[in-house]
Amino acid sequence: MTSAQPARQRRLTPTRRGTGVAIAAATMLILGIGFGSAALTYLAVATTAAVLVAWVWVAVIGISLPSRLARVSRAIGPQHAMVNVPAFVTTSMTATRWNATSHMLIRGLGVSEQAAAEITGTAHQRAAVTRGERALTLTYPIRPTQRGWWTLGPCMVATTDPWGLVNAECSVGATDTVAVWPAVVDLVDVARAVMGVSEHRSTGVVSAQADDSSLREYRQGDDLRRVHWASSARRQTMLVRHDEHEGKRPATVILDLPGSAAAAEWAISAAASIASAVLETGHEAVTVGAGLSHDPSIAATGNAERERLLDSLAALEARPIDRVGDPTGNVGDAAAIAADRERYGAVTFAIMGAPPEAALADLARLGHSGSAWAVIVDTAARGTQSATDALRAAGWRVVVANPHEPVGRAWQLLAGEAAHA
Repeated sequence: MTSAQPARQRRLTPTRRGTGVAIAAATMLILGIGFGSAALTYLAVATTAAVLVAWVWVAVIGISLPSRLARVSRAIGPQHAMVNVPAFVTTSMTATRWNATSHMLIRGLGVSEQAAAEITGTAHQRAAVTRGERALTLTYPIRPTQRGWWTLGPCMVATTDPWGLVNAECSVGATDTVAVWPAVVDLVDVARAVMGVSEHRSTGVVSAQADDSSLREYRQGDDLRRVHWASSARRQTMLVRHDEHEGKRPATVILDLPGSAAAAEWAISAAASIASAVLETGHEAVTVGAGLSHDPSIAATGNAERERLLDSLAALEARPIDRVGDPTGNVGDAAAIAADRERYGAVTFAIMGAPPEAALADLARLGHSGSAWAVIVDTAARGTQSATDALRAAGWRVVVANPHEPVGRAWQLLAGEAAHA
């Protein structure tokens, strides 16, 4: 959640009563002057003064003071916003200093909040307001309908004068930009099944000694005493000894977006689900392709990496990468990253539409280890069957998924492939 200070919104508008009183004052003034009636003229001036006082009252109480004396903060519960998952937004407005004026503001002002329709859902939401001694709290339900980064806020404070002649409304506090994550299905059992099968396969990791140690690339913070200098010189990159009993095999998730928007959202949800599940089982995972960046120096583990990944997927534009001049799109680059990680025993997952023919050769090379698993989103595109056959012939285990079916079904089929591997 990031905050930004929006342009201040301020509005003073007369009520129907205020408009009527102003018209009556003007009429009495004209009649008083026209008929030479001092009493009518004085009454008109007094009525006009009442409207002006009301205007000044709401300008100070409804606009100036809230802007200076209130601080706004927000939180989403239970923790993060996710597509089609109900949650609550809690917005707190706290007095920056406590005095009689602040007490009046907290107790007397009407407060509402603006929010993007993509995060609140299609139904009109009514907030529950709780007023305390020093703060008021708005709580309202949300049910995001679309993945992305959307805005919450600002708070809008509304007030009127004691006579009901003038209304004032102004914005208070910053807006917050909130990530709405793609829908994530619980695939921990699937990840355990697939990664468990893979862990019993030959990993192809270069052995440093005749014991259980293997090699992996050096990461910042590694103990220099574990550097294997001979292999580092041979590979021309710094490698460290890594005890396989102390760690778990990594995973690489390749994402390539199908052509239709619905299928692309399905693929993003499928990639988010399997990557999250792999991370939850304690394995490392990176997701590449579809324009996602990959920094090989980052150790991708744990809940922090899961949040970083889902934030990135929330911002991903749901359209296929333009392949003009690059017939493999990002698939070739993603396959190269997966091949590099495969040297250290990584399992490869791919979620994609029918891959372009030029990318099949890059993908096929990942199948020889028996640790490559693919979900091809069937969008009735030409080449789906031939791509599926080519990947299976290269050693991939492949399921074809319908984007109108639940994401979990495709992964359950893949888990079935793992059980029979």
